[in-house]
Amino acid sequence: MNPSIVFLFSGQGSQYYQMGNHLFQGNSTFRSYMHMLDEQVQQHMGFSLLHELYDTGRKATEVFDHLPLTHLSIFMVEYALARTLMDEGIIPEYVLGTSLGEFAAAAVAGMITVEQAVDMLVAQVRYIEEGCEQGGMLAIIGDPGLFSQIPYIHEKCSLVSENYNMHFVISGSTGDLEKVVHELDKRHILSVKLPVRYAFHSPMLNGAGSRYKMYLSSMSFQAPQISFISSLYGKEISRLPEAYFWNVIRYPILFREAISGLEQSAPHLYVDTGPSGTLATMVKYNLSQASVSQPHTILTPFSREFNIDTLKKTLMLSKN
Repeated sequence: MNPSIVFLFSGQGSQYYQMGNHLFQGNSTFRSYMHMLDEQVQQHMGFSLLHELYDTGRKATEVFDHLPLTHLSIFMVEYALARTLMDEGIIPEYVLGTSLGEFAAAAVAGMITVEQAVDMLVAQVRYIEEGCEQGGMLAIIGDPGLFSQIPYIHEKCSLVSENYNMHFVISGSTGDLEKVVHELDKRHILSVKLPVRYAFHSPMLNGAGSRYKMYLSSMSFQAPQISFISSLYGKEISRLPEAYFWNVIRYPILFREAISGLEQSAPHLYVDTGPSGTLATMVKYNLSQASVSQPHTILTPFSREFNIDTLKKTLMLSKN
């Protein structure tokens, strides 16, 4: 059985300055999509997000965590890359996003328009900034069982996702996360603070919930043109509930369950459209030894982007 292609779309924490810049400079299709999206964003924000993202004075290693910039730029890069791949003949049978990445996945699947996605993201940023206290997110390099084993973590923080056997993410207030890091350090357990100013997937977002859900009540969504795998439910869905785009940032991420479900049906070629290749890494660690599925990364903050022509050849060989 030939493997099917799955596009992956990551969320907050995967971003950095200059993400996709080599592709932007060298690929006219990607550049065209980015300019189109930037025009959409400018109508709301009054300035060019491309100018901020690709400012030559900014390095990829600098902290990039200002929500109005990161929320929209992640969507722009992922949607533009996915459409570029599709224009090159790399067509997914499935799309799978996590958290913020579900917006790009839904847009690529035809369930929402680009205009809707940008509108919803801008509104989401506004309501979060106006209604929520700042917090943070922490990736922990350890058994997800630690969440329940260390009292301070499960009493003060929220479990965002169990990504694989030795990796999970939590959300909480800045002070509580600092104490968690201290507890983990005492146990010689590594952790990494994500470049995020808010505690996504936790009750700390509740201050934005009622307004955003009211806003979403006026939206209409379409049936998917590409099979849509939901990380909110951990499985394929055929329609988006009214509050879906609130729930994807408020409740836990079931990416691991979504991959498990896909792997039960057939082998897949997982193409990570996110800025950092984080979802491809998660897929790698969730595949069984017997699996013939393959994860592919295109963008990373550490090296030049993967050549799309090379990816096409790799995918074609894998399908034959």
